[in-house]
Amino acid sequence: GQSRPESRSWNRVYAMAGMEWGKLTVIPRFWMRAFDQKGDDDDNPDINKYMGYGDLKVQYRLNDKQNVYSVLRYNPKSGRGAVEAAYTFPIKGKLKGV
Repeated sequence: GQSRPESRSWNRVYAMAGMEWGKLTVIPRFWMRAFDQKGDDDDNPDINKYMGYGDLKVQYRLNDKQNVYSVLRYNPKSGRGAVEAAYTFPIKGKLKGV
């Protein structure tokens, strides 16, 4: 982490669950800020505007060693969100590439 004013720390608690249908896994996750400072002591007052209140991970297992997945996040109040997509593959032993 950084010290102020570059600090962008935040604390959150979250709940998540996962569902599987064959090779497809879906994991919704919901969070809320917790234990944060208020007012001028808040390092990141707009974090919910950008991060929203949760995300959704969708993963598809191509075979025993390769996966593709995406993490989707969107805050309808601010119109901001993000998409992460990745492909994982074996390199050697338990070492994987993304």
